[in-house]
Amino acid sequence: MTYGKIKKNDADLFEYLTNRSFKNDEKLSIRDDFDVKNLNYNYKQVKNNDGSLSIFYNKKDEEKRPNNYNLKISEDKKTISLSPNSNPFDLELTYKIAKENGWKGASSSNKELTLNSMRIAFKNNKDDLFFFQLENSLISLNDVKSVVLNEKMSNSNLINLYDNKLTNNSIDDQRQFILSKLDKRYDTDYVLKELNKDRSLKSILNDKDDLYILKIDHKNDLNNNNKNENSNKRRYKF
Repeated sequence: MTYGKIKKNDADLFEYLTNRSFKNDEKLSIRDDFDVKNLNYNYKQVKNNDGSLSIFYNKKDEEKRPNNYNLKISEDKKTISLSPNSNPFDLELTYKIAKENGWKGASSSNKELTLNSMRIAFKNNKDDLFFFQLENSLISLNDVKSVVLNEKMSNSNLINLYDNKLTNNSIDDQRQFILSKLDKRYDTDYVLKELNKDRSLKSILNDKDDLYILKIDHKNDLNNNNKNENSNKRRYKF
């Protein structure tokens, strides 16, 4: 089936097949001596006449099928495009190229591509959960849960999610999600009270006096009580 027929009969499939790129307003700091094999030796690269850079799995024949690339970096170095058949290795290479060449993040209008890339980034660096973001739209808390599963989220991720309003859920749902993911040392009642004052999560987590749950060492209290009782017995023994 041609792309024209796919576009006519299945708009979602057409979007999935054709709109597979990440963008950033900043240029990648890729120099002339860039060699993709330094990131993954299973890939090779070809400099195109228009200045773009195509990256292929090393067993592909780039001369016979020049459009069968795995990744393509645009001439202005502001876009990384992926093929419709991209796999997790391609996504990981995209993450490494972006991360190691100056991008602080990247956006795509393709939700499935974004979520799959978030999984790769989170696997590589727990603080990079939101390195890839959905362009001109928001993901849901359920999307976030599908990425992190049962793994712990760092404070920087929670701050990014809440303070930058990265999900489309209600503010109450966002707050309950934050509370469920906080470190067990934190007093969630205090955090919720402060969130309800519309304070940023970052400012709350910087609080020193009220943030942490006070731990009472009952064992030491019991030992101290026993010592006091024994001391009193000795003191008042006739």
